[in-house]
Amino acid sequence: GLNYNPAVTFDGSNDYLQLGSIANLPSGNVSRTVFAVANMTGTNVYRMIVAYGSAAANQEFFIGQGANFQPVLGAY
Repeated sequence: GLNYNPAVTFDGSNDYLQLGSIANLPSGNVSRTVFAVANMTGTNVYRMIVAYGSAAANQEFFIGQGANFQPVLGAY
């Protein structure tokens, strides 16, 4: 955020930020960097923190939380 004001806020109930199609994002076999900060609550819940790409074979990667707060990094 700017001057300690958050860029986005969530109320804690079914919240997510979806950016849609954004021009000039890396695609294909190009390097990229992803950064996320999350405050996860609850156990035995599978949640996505960041997902990038489309839900097609070899087109998406994700960072999330698995059961018992275990980190999950994967690709689809």
